[in-house]
Amino acid sequence: MDERVGIGGNEKVRRCRLFVEWIERNGLIDLGCSGTTYTWSRGTAENFKSARLDRGLVDEDWRLQFEEGAVRILPKEAWIHHDQFSEFVHNSWRNEEPLILFMKIFSKNMEAWNRNIFHNIFRKKSELWARLEGIQKDSRENLFQEENTSTEGNVYLLED
Repeated sequence: MDERVGIGGNEKVRRCRLFVEWIERNGLIDLGCSGTTYTWSRGTAENFKSARLDRGLVDEDWRLQFEEGAVRILPKEAWIHHDQFSEFVHNSWRNEEPLILFMKIFSKNMEAWNRNIFHNIFRKKSELWARLEGIQKDSRENLFQEENTSTEGNVYLLED
């Protein structure tokens, strides 16, 4: 129940308990998550409620086969505020398609957009870190060369 904030009625508590029992009865493992703690919220300061609704449930065989499998929850604003997201949705949306077919196509397109555009920020960050490390390494080498040059100059002056 630590996955909720706010007041819940007895019925909600009962349903949560039944869900947990169902997970245990089916031998499922909750992968947990990283990122934001709660994936749903509403209300104001006086009646605020939030909960973790998104989860990954797997069986033992799946877990053993995919040991690195994980659920990462992004802040809900992450995609919405990306400068290309609105255009992507507008260009991808198809009202004329049957819903199930559309959702399959849209989700594949969304995965590609996420991998190639949105997560590209992480690749760019890695590239910038590598460049920064290279600059720092060059600076250290140049400083070392300057120290050696000035030391050699001092030795030369002493010999004169």
